[in-house]
Amino acid sequence: MVSEHGRIYWLNRWVTALRTTERPQCRYALAQGEARCAVGILVEEMVADGVIAGTWLSDPLLPPGHSRELYGVQKGIRPTPAYCNDDLGMSFPEIADLIASQIPAHPAPAIEVTRELVPA
Repeated sequence: MVSEHGRIYWLNRWVTALRTTERPQCRYALAQGEARCAVGILVEEMVADGVIAGTWLSDPLLPPGHSRELYGVQKGIRPTPAYCNDDLGMSFPEIADLIASQIPAHPAPAIEVTRELVPA
């Protein structure tokens, strides 16, 4: 599962990718030829980093193998990017703005809990 720090990293990377992609946009599938949906753009970024297997295009209607990571990144974004893409017909820049507006500014710091930190 994706940590909160990892989630923020991926949300920011997704926003950048949505704002800079030159791919055409499709609906109701991660990919259709050269076109991608908003979630397909995230999947491509995660494939590029080796987080998701690169064979996801073999069945672009289904979520890729590492769906926990994929959905962990999207957790809490409302309305969902897939709904915005498929049902509302929002553009990539509009979806990027929606996601960006919901990225936490500063996640809680990751700390290691040890016995010394727990009061007796």
